[in-house]
Amino acid sequence: MRRACAETAGSCAQNGRVLKNILVLLVVGFVIFYLLSTPANAADVVSDAFGGIMDAFEQIGVFFNELVE
Repeated sequence: MRRACAETAGSCAQNGRVLKNILVLLVVGFVIFYLLSTPANAADVVSDAFGGIMDAFEQIGVFFNELVE
């Protein structure tokens, strides 16, 4: 198979893009299925994710405040 890809590098790149698109669609489909099938658990996951993001930004603020002081 490597030999075929070496001879036609363009088709190998095309296959990689198609595979990436399929994987993205599968992940998006799974996320939508998860959100629709268990909305309470999905809300907890989203809440925890945003909480983690907010904590990270807060720690960045503390870091820069310590630099200034």
